[in-house]
Amino acid sequence: MEDNPAVVSETATGVQVNDLKVSDALWDRIRPLLPVVQRRRRWPGRKRMDDRACLNGIVFVLATGIGWERLPQQLGYGSGMTSWHRLRDWQAAGVWHRLHALLPAELRAAGRLEETAPRQLR
Repeated sequence: MEDNPAVVSETATGVQVNDLKVSDALWDRIRPLLPVVQRRRRWPGRKRMDDRACLNGIVFVLATGIGWERLPQQLGYGSGMTSWHRLRDWQAAGVWHRLHALLPAELRAAGRLEETAPRQLR
């Protein structure tokens, strides 16, 4: 996001937009898990939105609770529907399942994940 005053910098709940962006370190872990989509040759259509921008859009919508269609275009994350379609496609491709297996394993190996017993529901 550029230093443009017209760009949303804070959500309605007071969360800074930059706090919701996927960090470079996390992006480096997620990128290899994403499916590679080849562009059609005969009718290529519009250029595909960048995966990282879509991921930032997904995080923004899920963290703020806004509707997909209300994702601000000024953020540069594409449309909310594009982010929603990418979320759906990545879910179908098993990206989130693989990420959930990868990150806790890395944190456990680094001694940064605290193991606790599950709570009993009443």
